[in-house]
Amino acid sequence: MKCQLAVLADAANLSVEGKLNILGEFNTFAAVSAPMVHPLMYFVAKLQISAGDGAVVNLRLRVIDGEGQQLVFPELRIQGRGEHPSDGTLASMPIIVPIAQALFREFGEYTFELRGPSGPLLAEVPLYVRQVAAG
Repeated sequence: MKCQLAVLADAANLSVEGKLNILGEFNTFAAVSAPMVHPLMYFVAKLQISAGDGAVVNLRLRVIDGEGQQLVFPELRIQGRGEHPSDGTLASMPIIVPIAQALFREFGEYTFELRGPSGPLLAEVPLYVRQVAAG
């Protein structure tokens, strides 16, 4: 299993044909003061899996701050589903995780970590929370 794509976005969905649609990819928030709450964002990933990974893959998503401490909101457990082609080639597994009311207590760098079933790191997506002047 390996990660082909991992981003944060304003919106994401799968089309009827199974195409992954991503709108508004970003890596920075700007706020006048901290703490700040972001109403809704999506963690989006696209994994390449083989038949040996199974049709259902258990994943973990956690957010850590610049000092390696996990944020207050809990680690998310995700079950990805993929269909394997009959010719034995790799399959694509889209992952779309909505994250509502995410609280960031301080300005700084945060990292979204996607891990596989036995713990290996598949993707790291940075997010920067920056302070801006009011007005």
